[in-house]
Amino acid sequence: VAGASDTGGDPAGASGAGLPPPLDEEVGSIQRGGGVAALIGGLPRLLDINEACTQQLAAATRMLEAESTEDESCRMMYGPQAWTRPNSADLNANLYEKIRTYTDNLEQAARSDESMRRRIEDAMDGVLALLDPTALVNDTPKLRAPMLSTAEDSSIVPELQSALGELEALGTERAKIEDTMKALKENDNIMSKVMAQTDAYDELFERELVKYDAPRSAVAANVSSQSDILSRVRSLHGKLLQTYDVTEWRAATRSHAEAVREAAAHYRLLASGMEQGLTFYSGFTEAVRQLGSDCEAFVEGRRKEKGELEQAVARRAQQAAMAAEHAVASAAAASRAAAD
Repeated sequence: VAGASDTGGDPAGASGAGLPPPLDEEVGSIQRGGGVAALIGGLPRLLDINEACTQQLAAATRMLEAESTEDESCRMMYGPQAWTRPNSADLNANLYEKIRTYTDNLEQAARSDESMRRRIEDAMDGVLALLDPTALVNDTPKLRAPMLSTAEDSSIVPELQSALGELEALGTERAKIEDTMKALKENDNIMSKVMAQTDAYDELFERELVKYDAPRSAVAANVSSQSDILSRVRSLHGKLLQTYDVTEWRAATRSHAEAVREAAAHYRLLASGMEQGLTFYSGFTEAVRQLGSDCEAFVEGRRKEKGELEQAVARRAQQAAMAAEHAVASAAAASRAAAD
């Protein structure tokens, strides 16, 4: 009633979208959470996390490759007889397998993220557009006055608003009457008066009841006025239903609410998918970090081992050289002794 006019009005609730309370609250929650913009804003975060994990796996791969190259170079330099430790390829296979598995997982996640992006962008101009605050207000069905209206038609809404205002005023008046009656009862001292006399009780009661005459008259007038106003409201309400085609408006409102309900459900579905993606990346990022640490520890351990083995090879070479020198010296001495 408050929103019905010649130019159309919105008899909606707090949201201004003409939605039933449970749906109105859900849409309000979506809008407070950022709505469609929040979904769009979450996509770059998924891409950034995926890219960061991809780079960490690539860095781990480069570490393993560099260590394998160093190991092979040393084996070629010192020869397999001296370079006796196992090949890197025989030891890092498990790490490479994990890297390949994680890389496959990231590629699959990227495809899922891309699918999510397309679904959100497709829905932005489609079903999710209904959740835009401005669209909600603009698309809300409104009571429309007839194209050709008489002066009587135009007066229906103001008269009905006036009648409803009078009803509200009567309610306030009735509350004051009730307060007056309550105060009279609380201050009623008739029992002490009854105890103070021994006869003429009827006259006493009649005198005491006089003070209730004014509130009783006020109650009767209030009830009579309420009856008259309610009769006017019923009559005006019937005219309103006929003049403004409320039946069609109600059908349009139900259809609008159903469309918004479907849009909210679609939003929740997409938001759930986004949340699942972030949850996946949260655990996956930690797994990639741990794998990177494992690769780094492996490479550091191998390089420490490499340094120790190089020192051992150098010592053996030095010992062999010294033995050779000693043998040469011994042979020379023996040769001189024989000549003498």
